[in-house]
Amino acid sequence: MLGRKKIWTFGLLAIACLLTGSAMAATHTLTFDAVPDVACGEIWNENGLNCYFGETDSWDMTYPYCYIFNVNMEHEGNIGPYYGPAQLVIDLTNIQMVESIEADVYETIAGGLRMFLYDWDGELVDNDQTYSEDHLTLGLTPGIGTPVSKLVISSHEGAVWEVRFNGDSIVGAESSMTFGALKALYR
Repeated sequence: MLGRKKIWTFGLLAIACLLTGSAMAATHTLTFDAVPDVACGEIWNENGLNCYFGETDSWDMTYPYCYIFNVNMEHEGNIGPYYGPAQLVIDLTNIQMVESIEADVYETIAGGLRMFLYDWDGELVDNDQTYSEDHLTLGLTPGIGTPVSKLVISSHEGAVWEVRFNGDSIVGAESSMTFGALKALYR
Protein backbone atom coordinates (compact mmCIF):
# COMPACT_ATOMS: atom_id res chain seq x y z
CA MET A 1 0.00 0.00 0.00
CA LEU A 2 2.82 2.41 0.87
CA GLY A 3 4.42 1.71 -2.52
CA ARG A 4 1.26 2.79 -4.38
CA LYS A 5 1.05 5.95 -2.32
CA LYS A 6 4.63 6.85 -3.26
CA ILE A 7 3.95 6.15 -6.93
CA TRP A 8 0.76 8.26 -6.95
CA THR A 9 2.45 11.10 -5.08
CA PHE A 10 5.46 11.03 -7.36
CA GLY A 11 3.23 10.85 -10.45
CA LEU A 12 1.08 13.78 -9.37
CA LEU A 13 4.13 15.87 -8.54
CA ALA A 14 5.70 15.05 -11.89
CA ILE A 15 2.53 16.03 -13.77
CA ALA A 16 2.22 19.27 -11.77
CA CYS A 17 5.82 20.19 -12.50
CA LEU A 18 5.44 19.45 -16.20
CA LEU A 19 2.24 21.49 -16.45
CA THR A 20 3.79 24.54 -14.78
CA GLY A 21 6.80 24.44 -17.08
CA SER A 22 9.20 24.73 -14.18
CA ALA A 23 9.86 21.07 -13.65
CA MET A 24 13.48 21.11 -14.56
CA ALA A 25 14.48 24.69 -13.86
CA ALA A 26 15.71 26.41 -10.75
CA THR A 27 16.64 30.03 -10.18
CA HIS A 28 18.70 31.53 -7.38
CA THR A 29 18.12 35.29 -7.13
CA LEU A 30 20.11 38.08 -5.48
CA THR A 31 17.91 41.16 -5.08
CA PHE A 32 20.35 43.65 -3.46
CA ASP A 33 17.42 45.48 -1.87
CA ALA A 34 18.99 45.63 1.62
CA VAL A 35 22.77 45.83 1.19
CA PRO A 36 24.41 46.82 4.49
CA ASP A 37 26.55 49.95 4.66
CA VAL A 38 29.87 48.35 3.73
CA ALA A 39 33.33 49.60 2.82
CA CYS A 40 35.42 48.30 -0.07
CA GLY A 41 36.62 44.77 0.66
CA GLU A 42 34.03 44.21 3.41
CA ILE A 43 32.05 40.99 2.85
CA TRP A 44 28.29 40.67 3.29
CA ASN A 45 25.99 37.72 2.59
CA GLU A 46 23.28 38.08 -0.04
CA ASN A 47 20.90 35.10 -0.14
CA GLY A 48 23.60 32.56 0.73
CA LEU A 49 26.41 34.02 -1.40
CA ASN A 50 29.29 36.19 -0.17
CA CYS A 51 29.60 39.57 -1.90
CA TYR A 52 31.97 42.52 -1.64
CA PHE A 53 33.04 45.63 -3.51
CA GLY A 54 36.60 45.50 -4.79
CA GLU A 55 39.05 47.62 -6.73
CA THR A 56 38.83 47.82 -10.49
CA ASP A 57 41.54 46.09 -12.51
CA SER A 58 43.06 46.27 -15.99
CA TRP A 59 39.82 44.99 -17.58
CA ASP A 60 38.05 48.15 -16.40
CA MET A 61 37.90 51.64 -17.90
CA THR A 62 39.75 53.15 -14.92
CA TYR A 63 41.75 51.39 -12.22
CA PRO A 64 42.54 50.82 -9.38
CA TYR A 65 39.52 52.46 -7.74
CA CYS A 66 36.72 51.41 -5.41
CA TYR A 67 33.98 53.99 -4.87
CA ILE A 68 30.56 53.15 -3.44
CA PHE A 69 28.10 56.03 -3.78
CA ASN A 70 24.97 54.51 -2.26
CA VAL A 71 24.45 50.85 -1.31
CA ASN A 72 20.64 51.18 -1.45
CA MET A 73 19.89 53.63 -4.25
CA GLU A 74 16.27 53.77 -5.37
CA HIS A 75 15.50 54.62 -8.99
CA GLU A 76 12.21 54.10 -10.80
CA GLY A 77 11.05 51.44 -8.33
CA ASN A 78 14.36 49.55 -8.24
CA ILE A 79 16.71 49.35 -5.25
CA GLY A 80 20.36 48.33 -5.37
CA PRO A 81 23.96 49.43 -4.96
CA TYR A 82 25.11 52.41 -7.00
CA TYR A 83 28.88 52.38 -7.38
CA GLY A 84 31.87 53.06 -9.58
CA PRO A 85 34.50 52.86 -10.49
CA ALA A 86 34.44 49.62 -8.53
CA GLN A 87 33.71 45.93 -8.89
CA LEU A 88 30.86 44.05 -7.24
CA VAL A 89 32.33 40.58 -6.65
CA ILE A 90 30.04 37.60 -5.98
CA ASP A 91 31.70 34.44 -4.67
CA LEU A 92 30.11 31.42 -6.39
CA THR A 93 31.87 28.66 -4.45
CA ASN A 94 28.56 27.78 -2.71
CA ILE A 95 26.59 27.34 -5.93
CA GLN A 96 27.03 24.78 -8.71
CA MET A 97 25.49 23.78 -12.04
CA VAL A 98 24.82 27.34 -13.22
CA GLU A 99 23.74 27.36 -16.87
CA SER A 100 23.04 31.06 -17.33
CA ILE A 101 23.30 34.31 -15.42
CA GLU A 102 21.24 37.45 -15.91
CA ALA A 103 21.87 40.81 -14.23
CA ASP A 104 19.44 43.73 -14.26
CA VAL A 105 21.52 46.90 -14.18
CA TYR A 106 21.24 50.64 -14.60
CA GLU A 107 24.04 52.15 -16.65
CA THR A 108 24.83 55.86 -16.45
CA ILE A 109 27.91 55.83 -18.72
CA ALA A 110 27.56 53.83 -21.95
CA GLY A 111 29.97 50.89 -22.07
CA GLY A 112 31.03 51.44 -18.49
CA LEU A 113 29.29 48.46 -16.90
CA ARG A 114 30.77 45.02 -17.57
CA MET A 115 30.13 41.53 -16.25
CA PHE A 116 32.83 38.85 -16.03
CA LEU A 117 32.50 35.18 -15.05
CA TYR A 118 35.56 33.23 -13.90
CA ASP A 119 36.29 29.52 -13.45
CA TRP A 120 38.19 27.86 -10.57
CA ASP A 121 41.54 28.60 -12.23
CA GLY A 122 40.78 32.32 -12.49
CA GLU A 123 40.30 32.07 -16.24
CA LEU A 124 37.61 34.17 -17.92
CA VAL A 125 34.65 31.97 -18.94
CA ASP A 126 32.26 34.59 -20.38
CA ASN A 127 31.66 38.34 -20.34
CA ASP A 128 29.12 40.96 -21.38
CA GLN A 129 28.88 44.73 -21.25
CA THR A 130 26.44 47.59 -21.70
CA TYR A 131 26.35 49.70 -24.85
CA SER A 132 23.81 52.35 -23.85
CA GLU A 133 22.74 54.37 -20.84
CA ASP A 134 19.53 52.90 -19.39
CA HIS A 135 18.00 49.95 -17.54
CA LEU A 136 19.45 46.83 -19.15
CA THR A 137 19.81 43.10 -18.64
CA LEU A 138 23.24 41.56 -19.14
CA GLY A 139 23.55 37.83 -19.75
CA LEU A 140 26.22 35.14 -19.46
CA THR A 141 26.15 31.49 -20.46
CA PRO A 142 29.00 29.49 -18.93
CA GLY A 143 27.81 26.18 -20.38
CA ILE A 144 26.41 23.14 -18.65
CA GLY A 145 28.83 21.68 -16.14
CA THR A 146 31.39 24.50 -16.33
CA PRO A 147 32.69 25.06 -12.78
CA VAL A 148 32.51 28.77 -11.93
CA SER A 149 34.09 30.52 -8.94
CA LYS A 150 33.12 34.18 -9.11
CA LEU A 151 31.03 36.75 -10.92
CA VAL A 152 32.34 40.30 -11.20
CA ILE A 153 30.09 43.20 -12.18
CA SER A 154 32.39 46.12 -12.86
CA SER A 155 30.92 49.59 -13.08
CA HIS A 156 32.41 52.90 -14.10
CA GLU A 157 29.24 54.42 -12.66
CA GLY A 158 26.03 52.40 -12.43
CA ALA A 159 23.76 50.23 -10.31
CA VAL A 160 22.85 46.56 -10.00
CA TRP A 161 19.21 45.73 -9.23
CA GLU A 162 19.13 41.93 -9.40
CA VAL A 163 21.22 38.92 -10.43
CA ARG A 164 19.62 35.59 -11.39
CA PHE A 165 21.49 32.27 -11.58
CA ASN A 166 19.55 29.76 -13.71
CA GLY A 167 20.01 26.04 -14.24
CA ASP A 168 18.24 22.71 -14.38
CA SER A 169 19.83 21.53 -11.15
CA ILE A 170 21.40 24.45 -9.31
CA VAL A 171 22.89 23.15 -6.08
CA GLY A 172 23.66 25.04 -2.90
CA ALA A 173 23.11 28.52 -1.51
CA GLU A 174 19.44 28.07 -0.60
CA SER A 175 18.37 27.66 -4.23
CA SER A 176 14.84 26.76 -5.23
CA MET A 177 14.00 23.06 -4.98
CA THR A 178 14.46 21.20 -8.24
CA PHE A 179 12.47 18.29 -9.56
CA GLY A 180 15.41 15.98 -8.79
CA ALA A 181 15.57 17.14 -5.18
CA LEU A 182 11.83 16.67 -4.82
CA LYS A 183 12.07 13.17 -6.29
CA ALA A 184 14.82 12.31 -3.77
CA LEU A 185 12.42 12.99 -0.91
CA TYR A 186 10.31 10.00 -1.99
CA ARG A 187 13.10 7.46 -2.35
